[in-house]
Amino acid sequence: KYPNRPVDQVSWNDIKTFLEILISQTSQNIPLGWAYALPSEAEWEYACRAGTKTAYSWGNSITHSKANYSANGLDRPRDVGGYAPNPWGFYDMHGNVAEWTNDWYGDYSLEDVYDPLGSVSGVKMVRRGGPFNDGKTLQRSARRYTNYPTRRSDNIGFRLAFKQVTQQEIDLNASAQNLFAYEDKPMGTAVGVLVTGASDRGVSNKYSLKSNYPDESNFSIRGNILYSADVFDFETKPTYEIGIEVQSPDGYTTTTHTINIRVAKDYSNRHMQLKALNKDLRGVNLSGSSFTWDSHFESSNLTDANLSRGNFSGLKFHSTNLTNADLTDANLSRAWFNSGTIWPEGFDFLNSGAWGPGVDFSNRHWQLKALGKDLRGANLSGTSFTWDSYFESSNLTDANLSRGNFSGLKFHSTNLTNADLTDANLSRAWFNSSTIWPEGFDFLNSGAWGPGVDFSNRYWQLKALGKDLKGANLSGTSFTWDSKFESTNMQNANLKDGNFTELSFEGSDLSNANVEGVDFSGASFNSATNFTGAFYNSSTIWPEGFDPVAAGAILIEPFLLSNDDLDLIALDQFMEMQNARYLKSDYGEVDYNETNWDVSRDRRAGKYPSFNGVVQAYSPQQFSETNADDPNGYDDLLHSLIQGPFGELVHDERTLSTQKKSDENISIGGETFDAKVYEIKEVLSFQGLVYNEYHEERTRTIWVHESLGLLRWTESNQLSSESNGLGSVSNPHIDESFEYTLILQ
Repeated sequence: KYPNRPVDQVSWNDIKTFLEILISQTSQNIPLGWAYALPSEAEWEYACRAGTKTAYSWGNSITHSKANYSANGLDRPRDVGGYAPNPWGFYDMHGNVAEWTNDWYGDYSLEDVYDPLGSVSGVKMVRRGGPFNDGKTLQRSARRYTNYPTRRSDNIGFRLAFKQVTQQEIDLNASAQNLFAYEDKPMGTAVGVLVTGASDRGVSNKYSLKSNYPDESNFSIRGNILYSADVFDFETKPTYEIGIEVQSPDGYTTTTHTINIRVAKDYSNRHMQLKALNKDLRGVNLSGSSFTWDSHFESSNLTDANLSRGNFSGLKFHSTNLTNADLTDANLSRAWFNSGTIWPEGFDFLNSGAWGPGVDFSNRHWQLKALGKDLRGANLSGTSFTWDSYFESSNLTDANLSRGNFSGLKFHSTNLTNADLTDANLSRAWFNSSTIWPEGFDFLNSGAWGPGVDFSNRYWQLKALGKDLKGANLSGTSFTWDSKFESTNMQNANLKDGNFTELSFEGSDLSNANVEGVDFSGASFNSATNFTGAFYNSSTIWPEGFDPVAAGAILIEPFLLSNDDLDLIALDQFMEMQNARYLKSDYGEVDYNETNWDVSRDRRAGKYPSFNGVVQAYSPQQFSETNADDPNGYDDLLHSLIQGPFGELVHDERTLSTQKKSDENISIGGETFDAKVYEIKEVLSFQGLVYNEYHEERTRTIWVHESLGLLRWTESNQLSSESNGLGSVSNPHIDESFEYTLILQ
């Protein structure tokens, strides 16, 4: 009815069906390797602008004489060509009917891209151009519309593109080939150009498909171009096998070639997210595409893939197989690789801008976020790094860090085996117990912070959030209000007399730490704060309402000793108070219920006099008492030892002498402690009726720590007795010695 008006009332799905029919009907009459198609959104705008940068192809304003839009009042399409064409000769790019493109709708890339395609998938398709019933601003070259692919309307039509669709050569004389056909392309899409070794590359030969091959019906040949006769899907059928017969121009020579074709993805010329961890992407077409920051290709097979002109900046190619991949003009700046990455033969990856083992980062100032990266043998010499750089869990084996500035950076669990750290600045750099240092490197005095370092007796700021300070010395140090200790490992650390007022220890592990005399006033703890085995004293200041015992801490009262006096709780009472355990020589572990100063002779049944239970302030001089002064009475004790009718006492005496011998260092469980050494000597003697005699000497040497108390003691006992036959004495001769050592809990 209106043969010169644009087609309308067609959906996007209708057009795809139309194109399949058109390609099959016209393939004999179009140049080899070319096909009809809907233009991409970028191709449509490129043709519309025709080299201009204005709102419309003719300028920045529009009138009813320029295009058919709502100001004209026609409310219908006009014949094509009713208005002047754009500079490239295209009519009605603005107004008349909106036009379908081949792209799903999606956000534009924030980066410059070359010949981009739209989203890989979506809900609505993009249409361009503006219809006759829309206003002037909706006719601009950049204006985008969307509709469902099933939508039909009298203001929506389409414009065909005619473009080259293949450049893949299929060398029939090659012994091995990697040929690919892309999935989701319409039937009639060119797969590749058939060539031979003839001088004209086989154009004069005659090519045909052999019918006795399994997938002959899925392809067609015209001239020397192989076309698809199906829409390929990798998941449904990933490979095809066909036979191609080649007949020479004179008809005398005929050869048959078996061709295997693999279905591959086509992600070319678009901006997209692609998370391809451990994926098989052999032959994939990524040319001209750019990828979001969270895309990655780790452990993927990109053999024979086309990455030319693609933007892969900052992406991960760890253990990726890039054998025979096309990386022409690919942007690999800051892309990460490792020793397992396989590059195309001859590709100069060390100078490609990619980061990984052996690369040169020397003599610059920059940011490097190398979490878990492989930088073996890398050159970082002379380089300083921004505050937000880090090297956690990285492999820096054999790397050169000499003269580099790594101040304040994180080296947790980093492998620095054989690394060169000559003149490297590691001040305030953080490490942990899993950091592997070069052999012989004095990391504790390098300025780096971590387990075992000495932060004692200073005033400063320490932001140790989540850090490892196991065994560190923070004693006597006061910390600024903005210091951080949340989720910090402070096991076995020494915080003695430190000031941690108002600071947070939520989630921190202070198990077995020394917090004697620490000021925790106003500090905050939570249920995850671990004080198990931490020892404190009466000088420790806790936050109001905090119960250290409930949190697992142990109260240690000082074991006070002066140079002149010994104030010593009887061993049985002391060990019961401490709930301590000791290792007894040639015996094994014992606890306080088994020792009681008297473990060598259980026969005494606890009746040995204890001077009211406590040895009180003995001077280095002797102290003695006799039976007449002893309220406990020795009769019970001695009668348990002396039998016979004449077992009554004539005289008994006990003498106790103490003296401080020295100050010594004592090693227990691999740890060294300062101790005061005392000797206590006790003599017990008596004489019974008719010359019965009993004499015992007991000597104890004790090592005492001011906080832990009794660390070790040795005990020797010598007992002798005589009898004239009128009485008898049990155990007439005893000579024994023992050593007890504190078992650290």
